[in-house]
Amino acid sequence: MKKTYLVCIILLIGTLLLSADPQDVEQTRINISVTEFGYPIIPNASQLEIQIPISLDFGKNTLTGFEISSWYRAQSPYFIPKEFYEVGSAISYRIKNREKANMYIGVGTAFSQNNESISIPLILPIEYRYNPTGFFGLNISKQTMIYGEGVLSEMALAASCMPLSEKMYFKIGGSANVAYNWVETIFEYSYGLLYGLGYQF
Repeated sequence: MKKTYLVCIILLIGTLLLSADPQDVEQTRINISVTEFGYPIIPNASQLEIQIPISLDFGKNTLTGFEISSWYRAQSPYFIPKEFYEVGSAISYRIKNREKANMYIGVGTAFSQNNESISIPLILPIEYRYNPTGFFGLNISKQTMIYGEGVLSEMALAASCMPLSEKMYFKIGGSANVAYNWVETIFEYSYGLLYGLGYQF
């Protein structure tokens, strides 16, 4: 238990240290969010995520539009790492940059444990963010996780609003998971609701 929390703390602190040069604050802010997942309705999973914009400096050339995200997820509404927990990190690049719409693609990995089984998958996230107004936004994301024995794809659609503050927002939506194990030829899927709180600064 103590090792799990230590890994989470190190990963989150490391993300903050790597983001030494936040940029383009108006379009990409540092974002912290807490999300509860219900499969199908009752909350039975939770996630803490930090997204931080960075720029990569290569001497005279500076590449902008990157973002580092780190997360901790547990199969518990209270973040308790019982049967399943996961600590992951990914770096994404903004391939579409418009005033009200942005699209990111990335690559990352995670350490996940399900009972006695440990996995370190390759993660390929893609995310589309649409903000037509200053207080409402729409987020569509897909995260593909490739394991040695199979693949897991998670898709989520969430709407967010900022009724009280320009920095704090509420979000609600739905998510679906599709998993295929080609070693044992097993196909599984699940779906449910999601809701949470976030803060941008």
